[in-house]
Amino acid sequence: MSTPHIPPADAARALDSVRAGRDFEWADHYVTRQVAIVSAGFAQREWGSPAAAIGKRMRRSVRDPWIEVIGVVDDVRHDGLEQPAPDTAYLPLSESRAARAAP
Repeated sequence: MSTPHIPPADAARALDSVRAGRDFEWADHYVTRQVAIVSAGFAQREWGSPAAAIGKRMRRSVRDPWIEVIGVVDDVRHDGLEQPAPDTAYLPLSESRAARAAP
């Protein structure tokens, strides 16, 4: 799964539109719970619909903390129209800084 990091209010602009839930807010950078916006295809496969994904939790691995899904955006195809869109979880920009600071 791809996990790009983006600043608040950029998910909707960069990725067409939010299909369910909400975009990142500045407050997401200052709370202890981790949040993500996921691709519509991933939400459909994992939870049955984009709307059903809101509030669900996921982890990158069993050692990582839980991440709450706050939004779902349209799929983005990186390798042409004939290739399926990858499952993607967009994380707040602050998550990339925290990951770099971790030992």
